[in-house]
Amino acid sequence: MTTRRTLLAGLAVPAAVAIHQIRASGATHRAANPHPDAALLDLERRWLPANAAYEAACEVEVALDDYCPPLPEALFLRQGDHNLGLGKYATGRGEDGDDDRPRYCHEGGKTELRGWRRRHWKWEQSPGTGDDGTPDGTMIERRVPWLEAQDRADEIAAAWDRWTAEEKAARETSGYAAAAREARRLGKVVGEIEREIEDATPSTLEGLAVKARHIQRATERGDEVTDAAALIVRDILVLAGGVA
Repeated sequence: MTTRRTLLAGLAVPAAVAIHQIRASGATHRAANPHPDAALLDLERRWLPANAAYEAACEVEVALDDYCPPLPEALFLRQGDHNLGLGKYATGRGEDGDDDRPRYCHEGGKTELRGWRRRHWKWEQSPGTGDDGTPDGTMIERRVPWLEAQDRADEIAAAWDRWTAEEKAARETSGYAAAAREARRLGKVVGEIEREIEDATPSTLEGLAVKARHIQRATERGDEVTDAAALIVRDILVLAGGVA
């Protein structure tokens, strides 16, 4: 006698075979007929983990962004610096709750010609004696080294150079430099994927949605999206059968 369980067991094998054949047939069909926007959809799939890795690297970089050694007191504006002609170069200020006293900052090659790294001089007047061919009582003006200003300028330069070397070493030993390099590397990977998404021309609504989500994310970040938006308008016209 054939029981219900026996009957079901007998049907299970053909059914399993049929399901396998259907799945295999579907896979074969998809392989033979890939999605028209497969490459664009794959770009978004690649973007998601790449962007997650980039954001994680940025968080590490931010967490390590407390590596700088304190600035030496010599780099802050002192009373009397203006009288030495140096105060006008103290243009730096602290940020985010840091010491906001005016401070001396890095000078590039051009500013060194007129900034605190240059040689400092002053003009002195002295009466002529007649021995040098000038009439007695004539005031002679001479440019002479300004020793007080030069000493202070040299102190600033030495303090800055010393702090710069310490800051560079701290960037490496703290791990910040490595984190920053990794963040930049991953940022380039994300940027390349995003440029490929922008340059792609979708032929389906699914592909168009990939580009729309890209623009939405860029807008939320505050990025300039005018060019990308113009491209998606072109894509919509193409899909609608209009003139791109």
